[in-house]
Amino acid sequence: MSKVTDQGLLQVYEMGRQSAIHDILDHTDHEVFKQIEEDGGLSLTEQTYLQAIMEIVTAHLAVATTEILGSAIDKLNQPGFTDTLGPQFQQHIWDKEDQIRGYVGDRYNEGKTSAFMNLKRPFYEGASDLHMRRIVQDYNMSLIKNISDDLRSEIGRTIREGIQNGDSVPQIAGRVEKLGIQPIRAGGRMLKPAERATLIARTETIRANAQGTLISYQEYGVEYVDFVTAGDSHVCPDCIMAAQNGPYPINHIPITAIIPRHPACGCVYAAHYDDQLPKQPTDPSTVMDLTTNKMRNIGGEKAEVTVQSKNVLDVDVEPRNYTVYDFKDDDLQVNVPVKFNGKRQLLRVEDVLDEYKKMPKIMRDQVRTITLSDTYSLREIVRPLKYAHVAASYLRSTRNVNVYRNDYMKAHGAAKVDLADILHHEFAHGVDYAVGEKFPTPQGLKKLSYTKRSETTVASSFEYNGQNVMPWDMAMRSDGGPYGGRFVSEYGQAHYNAKGEFSEDFADSVKLYMKNPASFKKDYPQRGKIIETFLGVT
Repeated sequence: MSKVTDQGLLQVYEMGRQSAIHDILDHTDHEVFKQIEEDGGLSLTEQTYLQAIMEIVTAHLAVATTEILGSAIDKLNQPGFTDTLGPQFQQHIWDKEDQIRGYVGDRYNEGKTSAFMNLKRPFYEGASDLHMRRIVQDYNMSLIKNISDDLRSEIGRTIREGIQNGDSVPQIAGRVEKLGIQPIRAGGRMLKPAERATLIARTETIRANAQGTLISYQEYGVEYVDFVTAGDSHVCPDCIMAAQNGPYPINHIPITAIIPRHPACGCVYAAHYDDQLPKQPTDPSTVMDLTTNKMRNIGGEKAEVTVQSKNVLDVDVEPRNYTVYDFKDDDLQVNVPVKFNGKRQLLRVEDVLDEYKKMPKIMRDQVRTITLSDTYSLREIVRPLKYAHVAASYLRSTRNVNVYRNDYMKAHGAAKVDLADILHHEFAHGVDYAVGEKFPTPQGLKKLSYTKRSETTVASSFEYNGQNVMPWDMAMRSDGGPYGGRFVSEYGQAHYNAKGEFSEDFADSVKLYMKNPASFKKDYPQRGKIIETFLGVT
């Protein structure tokens, strides 16, 4: 077996060539990797996934090495040094997140396409697909986060060992740089980062494909599935037994027949049916989640409902027929106009879920329903000058966010507003209220938001979860701002001039923080501290 240099192996990873797989396999004795090699190595798509993960690992090690070389030995010896690497490591993951989610989503869709071809039925995608594809994508991101966290722990251990051995800073940096090709503890095993990445690339490709296949069978009424092996000499005894004990009820697959049965498993599900299948698909509300090996109640699409306008300031959308997507696991309901049917409707809901999943828990907890309206705000109809270009609103009483039509805004000269910005701004209003209710109420005032309390108290700080928090207006004066000397946006300043409240500056600040935390904290350090305290960011 030929040896490769540390730097050479990292370069091979970055190039993403097939030879990288063989280099990895040459340096392991694990049977599973030998089997992958005998099967011809990873596919081209699996190599793409492997490369994305290894680019994250390589970026981690480059940053860690640079930080170590720029630090004195006493700084390296301080507790929490590796914690300072956390935000940069997280950014590396975020930089690759869209690519990885896209890869996993494509594998899920390939499983669906294969299932429909086998059933001779047209392609269909429902709310259950939208939900489960997201769950599989989230699961993959959690696996990559585990690699990142384990690598950071190993960096800390390597630094401590180097200091105990009397190594110099360059020597410690050199040892950290080599962690990319050295075994790191992963559960009960010692695996190199590239080995873990290889297992993820192969195993999670199979899982995403199988998940898409299962749901597609359900959508066309298949009640039983067969566990099908590759039928070659590599099939393990567990998989042979799973195949022999089938078929299995599609909603009650035992753990011994869950695909993937083991890391790098190559088995698939096949539909098992005798009767004629329905020609029209239905959206299942209960599915087998292959990431947890348990049944999951995902809600799915409900019947059409009519949202009535009780009064202008309560619901604030015209009466319309809406399709309700009820995602019970997330405690979230999304209303979409019936006229936006089919793929267009699902894409809008998927965009909302994508942003919702990324938000800190305290933000998610403040919203129960999101209504994507096909009209503009009723307040804009009644008082067009006062409520011009309203993008969305947050209703504390119902915890509902109403998002209004964009084409109306653009027709009136308003700039295009990004959906993520809209949601972050409106969810921030919910945080404003939730946080404010935890503070003592100034005399004569009831249930005020945090920003409202800021302007009604003479206290120099509040206590929140054991931490002292500066009133928002004091943070504004400390940080300053491009509008009026203290506001982060023109809208925040205009709202203050009209109502004397700082709530819109807070919401726009959270919006800007969510877009780029590091940049925001650099420009507005006091606001950044407050926001991170409330959002639970460490």
